Amino acid sequence: MIEISLSTEVLKVEASTDQIQSSVRSILELCSEMSQEPVSLLWPLLTAGSRCLNEENRNWVRQLFDVFRPHYCQDLETAVRSIRTKRAELGADSQESILVEQWTRMDCGAGFTDWSVLMRDMGKQVCLK
Repeated sequence: MIEISLSTEVLKVEASTDQIQSSVRSILELCSEMSQEPVSLLWPLLTAGSRCLNEENRNWVRQLFDVFRPHYCQDLETAVRSIRTKRAELGADSQESILVEQWTRMDCGAGFTDWSVLMRDMGKQVCLK
């Protein structure tokens, strides 16, 4: 998890590199294996999830959130909660969340965006950084 954060945020390594995508996959595999202890795995899942570039891994993240959901504290739930369907103009039925906003920006070529910027842009209070 720290490798992904340091590489993408400090060293400005693109999330599309094999190094980062390999780390993303490793975290998702470990989260799947350890899903009986989800509270301790939420931040690695958020870190890896925010760098997922393909739909297969993004769906995996969504499935893991469903498994972990009963264990979230309220503040962390804000970071991943599904609150309504994605904007109608996108014609998608996926759920709107900070991760979906991150994925949308990455798909449009904007690259990784800091959590605090995403939350402010979405009109959410920034309580975690």
